[in-house]
Amino acid sequence: MFPIEKSKENTIPQCISPYAITKYASEKYLDNYANTYGFKYTVLRDATIFGSRHN
Repeated sequence: MFPIEKSKENTIPQCISPYAITKYASEKYLDNYANTYGFKYTVLRDATIFGSRHN
């Protein structure tokens, strides 16, 4: 019913574009800040959606 997960949450990503590197760096910065100041956070990873109107 559900597709098999291709990677785990703790897998280090293979960033191949500046956009991906920026997203990963932002998550790591947030993680470092949260660990330093002791708070919990959630990162939402929205999928890029391609369709007939996508330019």
